[in-house]
Amino acid sequence: MWNEIELLLNEDTGQLPVGLGQECGTALYQVDSLLQITSSEKVSVNPQLHACSSRDGSIVAVDRSVALLDSTGLSLLMHIQFGLFPYFI
Repeated sequence: MWNEIELLLNEDTGQLPVGLGQECGTALYQVDSLLQITSSEKVSVNPQLHACSSRDGSIVAVDRSVALLDSTGLSLLMHIQFGLFPYFI
């Protein structure tokens, strides 16, 4: 299950900034964020990954885990995990 979510900024990743920029007058600045989703269990198959972004925020779904980010991409608003329901005969 993909249950560990961590938000990283470009300072945390050690990579050169690439992504969205904001221009204000003559100043140009940029903040990058990276959403790292890992599994606490052994992964035997590739995950199903879906993502969507709008001006109101972003949503990322990996298998049965869903993460909702704010419009800046810097805050995790909600993390939902859908488990398997027990099967009764």
